[in-house]
Amino acid sequence: INKESLFKVRKFSKQLDGSDFAVMLDRVDEGEEIGFTIDTIEHFCESIDMKCQDYMRLARSTLKKLTPDDNLAMFKNFASQKDVAQNAYLYLLFQYEMLDAVKAYLEESDEDDFKSFRALYTLKKGKYNYRVSDIISSSTVCNEG
Repeated sequence: INKESLFKVRKFSKQLDGSDFAVMLDRVDEGEEIGFTIDTIEHFCESIDMKCQDYMRLARSTLKKLTPDDNLAMFKNFASQKDVAQNAYLYLLFQYEMLDAVKAYLEESDEDDFKSFRALYTLKKGKYNYRVSDIISSSTVCNEG
């Protein structure tokens, strides 16, 4: 995990967990070229029992490495398949300032879901200049209930 490419680690992916995946994401964030592609990301996300925090961590890395269209398509797919990925999808929508898409997603959700994101949306709609990181952290949004 600390030295090999994602392609080589791929064959052991079922034995890994979110913290192992975070180590690989740290390497990507540091600029190391380890084969970080949509295909490898999707493979690891299918193989590892990803938690909400893991998807949030992944979103922070993919924000810097993938195009907005590719990133949003991938996370929209994750969010439609696993509830634990929904916060990460909303996080990316805010990062890309796609407030109409945020509004639509929130309207389709239960009123008690995504409270932090709803608060941020209200602030943004009111023309307050808050950043996502001012309101949202993976430790808080992943523990909302």
